[in-house]
Amino acid sequence: MHDLMNDLATTVATEFFLRLDNENKENIQKDMLEKYRHMSFVREQYVAYKKFQTFERAKSLRTLLATSVGEETPGWYFYLSNKILSDLVPKLPLLRVLCLSGFQITEITRFHWLFETLEIAKLKDFKNLNEKISIEGLEKVQNAIHAHEANLSQKRLSELELVWNDEQYDSRNVILEKEVLNELRPHDEKLIQFEIRSYGGLEFPSWVGDPSFLNLKHVSISGCKRCTSLPPLAQLPSLKELYIKGLYGVEVVNFELFVTGRTFPSLEILSFSNMRGWKKWFGVVFPRLQRLEIEDCPNLVEAKLVAMPSLKVLEINDCPSLVQLSVEALTSLNVLVLDKCDSGVLRRLVEVASTVIKLEIRRISELNDVVWRGVIELLGAVEELRIEYCKEIRYMVKSDADAKRGGG
Repeated sequence: MHDLMNDLATTVATEFFLRLDNENKENIQKDMLEKYRHMSFVREQYVAYKKFQTFERAKSLRTLLATSVGEETPGWYFYLSNKILSDLVPKLPLLRVLCLSGFQITEITRFHWLFETLEIAKLKDFKNLNEKISIEGLEKVQNAIHAHEANLSQKRLSELELVWNDEQYDSRNVILEKEVLNELRPHDEKLIQFEIRSYGGLEFPSWVGDPSFLNLKHVSISGCKRCTSLPPLAQLPSLKELYIKGLYGVEVVNFELFVTGRTFPSLEILSFSNMRGWKKWFGVVFPRLQRLEIEDCPNLVEAKLVAMPSLKVLEINDCPSLVQLSVEALTSLNVLVLDKCDSGVLRRLVEVASTVIKLEIRRISELNDVVWRGVIELLGAVEELRIEYCKEIRYMVKSDADAKRGGG
């Protein structure tokens, strides 16, 4: 009777379970892979991607386990192809459990960790994960302890991307999301690039912008619609590029609130876009800033562009409410692009930017011949000029107007 039950269990199990080893890997039927829910494979010293390439068809796979046979030789290291994590795992939509214990995983081109498939606490098993990682679906984390167990503070990552779903903000727990983000602080030694998307908290934990991240060069914060302030980023010593997008709750940008010394010592590119609630910007010193972009900020009324001695490119697009612009001399500015702005902004900028050689303007309100005449008198260095949808301008240059009057 026992043998009969064992045979029956084995028969049923084989409908859902596959053990991949050196003996049977050549006999696996590709068209049968879609039925398997659980799979194990024998850990070898070198596991190549080719061994698993056909398993892209295993769309029903829930479990993938590395196992051993007998006693392993002490001191041996086991290596797994990076492509298994970067190419294969993301193609297994139902995967719930992934166990690769014992492998030396040192480099991943980009590993997307999806919470639809895997638990964040499993990251602790990747003790040698030292390069790039993207964690998506963070809104599904129900307890900050699970984020803590990921142990990111011990992983010397160079790139980290943290992503929440951009939906159902009303039902999200703002306190929990801040606690989760607080527990996902990476090691500060090697981090170069950091991105946060659709975080649902009201503010950022203190580690975001901590000057101890000495090598952090690229920061992107987007879709964090509930945040009412920016993190203290001004004292990151190596920060070169900063992109802020879709923070609807921020009304005032004032980096100086968090600064005790020199601000943005290395920043070269600064971009604000889709900031619906933004009303005022109190500028700080940007000693090396070369490019500034302000786009789709419909309620921005007041801005202070001060201390930007290295600025070469300035773009202000879709900021129709901007009427109070304080700006110091822009002695290095070469390119000026304005779209859907007030004519006062154009006039104020050309007054302090005599070095502009390329000017593009579109949909500038109240830009008539009188205002334009005052502008062109200040454009002595311009070599390239482009004007679109400025219908109140009848004469491009003063000589055209004079010729019109003379001919009349």
